Amino acid sequence: MTGNVNQPANIFLYNDKVRAILCNYEPDSPTGSPAKRDWFKTFDETLKVGDLVIVPSHTRHGFTVSRVAAVDVELDFENLPADIKWIVGKVDRTTFDRNVEQEGRANNVIRDAEKAKRRKELADKVLGAAGAQLSGLDIVTVALPAPAPEAADKE
Repeated sequence: MTGNVNQPANIFLYNDKVRAILCNYEPDSPTGSPAKRDWFKTFDETLKVGDLVIVPSHTRHGFTVSRVAAVDVELDFENLPADIKWIVGKVDRTTFDRNVEQEGRANNVIRDAEKAKRRKELADKVLGAAGAQLSGLDIVTVALPAPAPEAADKE
């Protein structure tokens, strides 16, 4: 940086509560090389590496999500980018994660109920009349359906 002082960075000179944060939009490459990181600033003392944050961008509605890559970064005022934007806020996944977890549990209950229903329907259909004959065998470990009324009448 030459000449003028970087105005977006001036706050770091007159407020020691502001934090310099590096974020990346893309994950690091599979080969291990780090993704491009952009500078942001915040007063949020709770931000830590790995947090998702909402940041200004030139996409859609003017905001996007980025991942915190480094916190409390030392500033080199001679080599800062032209603009250091404010972090809008941390993404709070609490409700989202709870909803996804509970939906998964509910779907498991429904899946198990459907499986039990199909098994019972198949057992009723295939084993209905033979249930009485099979129930005395040691190898049979499940409750077998009672014979259908018309099958019982024919005996």
